[in-house]
Amino acid sequence: MQRVADLPHWPPDASGIIPSRTRVSGVSPEQVAIKDVERVVGNHIDFTGTFAETVVKYGFNTPDVKTANKLAALLRQNKEVCVFSIGVLEIPADA
Repeated sequence: MQRVADLPHWPPDASGIIPSRTRVSGVSPEQVAIKDVERVVGNHIDFTGTFAETVVKYGFNTPDVKTANKLAALLRQNKEVCVFSIGVLEIPADA
């Protein structure tokens, strides 16, 4: 089985901080807990995490649509887990 960490470019870099006036430099995936999946469009997932009460935005491209949907489900099931630790989870195989 493939693990999330096997996906190219996992863990992703933060793509933005909300609100934009808050500056948090050097936020690492080990410090950010999954908050929510905002949307899945094709093979792209937008999700958010929290760091020190600040919301951090992520965008991540998967190899295909099926993988995006499977990863989005894993993220939804693992709220409050740090982004880096999601990497050890296995992506379910097709039935």
